[in-house]
Amino acid sequence: MNVLQINASARREGANSTRVANSIVARLQSENPSASLTLRDFSGDPHPALDEAALGALTQLKNWIDAIARNGVTFRYTATGPKGLLTGKKVYVALARGGRYRETEADSQAPYLKTVLGFLGMTDLHFIYAEGLNMGPESAAQGFAQAAADLAAAFAFN
Repeated sequence: MNVLQINASARREGANSTRVANSIVARLQSENPSASLTLRDFSGDPHPALDEAALGALTQLKNWIDAIARNGVTFRYTATGPKGLLTGKKVYVALARGGRYRETEADSQAPYLKTVLGFLGMTDLHFIYAEGLNMGPESAAQGFAQAAADLAAAFAFN
């Protein structure tokens, strides 16, 4: 098994999404001890910008997505539209947020990632949410507990 961990937070230290992502990877490695890990940490090693104008308009994750979405490599055009070539992959997405947006109209992250990853052919998606992290200590503790529950549920289906 090959594991690709992408840390897209701008925070190098103390990023909650990295904390959740690390727990996902730890679980994957505990179930697959021979798994190899490739870590991309955009806070310390940002993906090169496509050009100066794009740099001002793109987040680090969007920049990386734009760089890997390649016709003939990660997707191809067909008579019926684009077809993703990255099939048969499990994807675990760590989302850490100050408020609570899961399954609401205010959630722009999960629908966007479902669309982009689906375009590339990745449809076996597992979202791990840590939410309410800026709503006080009790809410943050509940958020991380929910992330642990989401992680356990994602592995219950493996």
